[in-house]
Amino acid sequence: MNIYSFVESEKNFYETQDIPLQDGDDYSQYQLIRSINFTRRNRYQDDRATDDIIGDFPYDNISKYRIRLEARSTDFDFKHIEVEPVDTTDEARISALVATKALHKKMREIKFSKVLNRFADVRPEYGTTLFKKTPEGLHIVPWENVITDMTDILSSPIIERHYYTPSQLKKMGWDNVDQVIASANQKVKEKDLNDNSNNQAETIGRFIEVMEVTGELPVATLLDAQGIDYTEDDETEFVLCHILFAPEGKPKDGKPTGTILKADEIQEKDYPYKLDVRHPVVGRGFGEGIPEELSEHQRWHNFYKTEEARAVAIGGKVLFVTNDGNVVDSIYSEGIDHGTIMQVGDDKQFTQLTTMPNSVPVYQNIRAEWETSADKNTSSFDAVLGEESKSGTPFRSQYLQNIAGTSQFEREREDMGFIIKEMVEDWILPDALSDAAKANEIDDTFSKEDLQLIDGVIINKFVLDSSVQASLSGEVLDQ
Repeated sequence: MNIYSFVESEKNFYETQDIPLQDGDDYSQYQLIRSINFTRRNRYQDDRATDDIIGDFPYDNISKYRIRLEARSTDFDFKHIEVEPVDTTDEARISALVATKALHKKMREIKFSKVLNRFADVRPEYGTTLFKKTPEGLHIVPWENVITDMTDILSSPIIERHYYTPSQLKKMGWDNVDQVIASANQKVKEKDLNDNSNNQAETIGRFIEVMEVTGELPVATLLDAQGIDYTEDDETEFVLCHILFAPEGKPKDGKPTGTILKADEIQEKDYPYKLDVRHPVVGRGFGEGIPEELSEHQRWHNFYKTEEARAVAIGGKVLFVTNDGNVVDSIYSEGIDHGTIMQVGDDKQFTQLTTMPNSVPVYQNIRAEWETSADKNTSSFDAVLGEESKSGTPFRSQYLQNIAGTSQFEREREDMGFIIKEMVEDWILPDALSDAAKANEIDDTFSKEDLQLIDGVIINKFVLDSSVQASLSGEVLDQ
């Protein structure tokens, strides 16, 4: 199978098929990400969420502030990341100190703080974070642009969708770029000349779509992308590779085509992805984020909000009851002013009709119960949020609630530390030490105590080396 057919097949399965987690529980990563994005935008996926009484149904997002709470409570500062000494010697301590300075310098260069801030935001929202190392640095891959295996994300090739302007694509240094730009320009011209408004262009505006595939593929697929002949044996052998191409749609034969921009074999150490999973779910690669965790709470919260809005819309009508026909004529025919004293005939009545249903307080109480349940699930109690306690609340009770709430975030922060440590050790620290070795210096600020410790180690090493050389040369050293 060539790379174009492979990507098309993976894309169709990813967007249209479910995988069974257990009997009666089917799962689609594509639909989950779509629902999370709808939640963020305070929108229903159902287009029928409207009626003639209240119009569009209200959507009161109960997860957004809880996501921000966890992000704020689990935020990392790279200044707290340090290289540990290998032992207790002064030389090991100095080596760790210098390595830490080099590491912090590299983190500032690649703006690692932005990655950590983004990590704190993405993790509680999606439940899963995909990191990628590129020549420009580290970044978090948007899930909207990714196609992966839904059971084990890193076990199969990861497909990314990118969009470049012609000038951006030209700077990438890939093969066949001019051909891709010319083809894209021709498609845009054909689109502009076509009067059929339903015809859709292959690209978004003037952007050119590029598909990036990274992972283990049959050797035959890589050789085909490189324009090299292959044998049947190559179809059953696998290789870790990196392929980029610009899709060009499907000709009349229905087979997808494209233009290869890059096709290389890569080493295991150069694999560019790492994955963090929050609250893993058995049978799938995606973790559980707060919007999914509170999906049932959100559904019933919005239901009672909608019923309450409908009740208020109906009950808010100002209606009157009278059995005096003259009063009706005076209101609707001649009109009345505010403060007018109404006169009715003998034995007649004129009263305002109360239409507010008794169910509104019930709806509010049920919503409060769902809110309490959501607080327990996400540790978003008032004490953790920093809201002022109600009068008469015991201090000890509030203190214990705060401790219980923040302890959950401490655990989340600890879990985040594992993937951050892995990225630092595998990706950032080696580059930082390599850069420091090339520069032959660490251009950073040391405290007075640091400098004294460094000087002491350097002097001791110099004295020891000099003593050894003098002893080997037969020289007798005095005190």
